[in-house]
Amino acid sequence: MNYWWTSDYHFSHFNIIRYCKRPFETAEEMNETIIRKHNERIKSEDTVFFSPTLVLRTGLLPRCTVSLAVLLKLWVGNGR
Repeated sequence: MNYWWTSDYHFSHFNIIRYCKRPFETAEEMNETIIRKHNERIKSEDTVFFSPTLVLRTGLLPRCTVSLAVLLKLWVGNGR
């Protein structure tokens, strides 16, 4: 088992593509790429400690995180 620390995936945050010059055309493309790359590195027995900002709209949290093959430990906050 490995422990990982990460932050700021910004799932479904279309404007972060422009703000940070991320190489995507759509938020959905960005979400799929982040999930794929995450799952290539992180194994199902690993634990990821994740600080904000995970997702722009909280209603999308279950949809995005269900695709991540890992136990997430989330810090709740507003990213400020």
